[in-house]
Amino acid sequence: MKQISEELIEQKARELAAQKKLWHYHLLTPSCKFNDRKEHAFFLENNTDNEYFVSYSDVPAMALGKRLLHILHGEDLLNNQSEQVSVSESTKRILDKAAQLNARGKNWHHHVFFPHCVFNKYPGKWNITFEDVESDSVLESVSSENPKEDQKEIERLYYLQKTIT
Repeated sequence: MKQISEELIEQKARELAAQKKLWHYHLLTPSCKFNDRKEHAFFLENNTDNEYFVSYSDVPAMALGKRLLHILHGEDLLNNQSEQVSVSESTKRILDKAAQLNARGKNWHHHVFFPHCVFNKYPGKWNITFEDVESDSVLESVSSENPKEDQKEIERLYYLQKTIT
């Protein structure tokens, strides 16, 4: 894993997208089960070439996350606030908990583990993992197909949080 700046992470992600390589990223909070440091981490995976990049900060890189989210999933991913989305049953419980925490101003975070993700304990499947710091619990939704509607709703709720700590 190579530590680089947020600017270089964004540049690298744009290059990977232009080259049509398999890539994605994670925003890891200091309390994240996948983060071994007590800082915010922006973790970029280039799964085509087995390269991994990270940038650490005292604050979450939310703006960078939104920019790369649009490159990775398309411009409309966060534009579904007025649409009625159809999500899987296993993701509904995650969304309910996320909405409850948002309403109370409590922080949470999640991961969308791609089938080829280094953190995915279900290789070959999609896995949405929800980390609830309040109850120290983890909820998962695993699927064989890309859960696009589930992703739309979890990302929308994630970026509605007041702050991320």
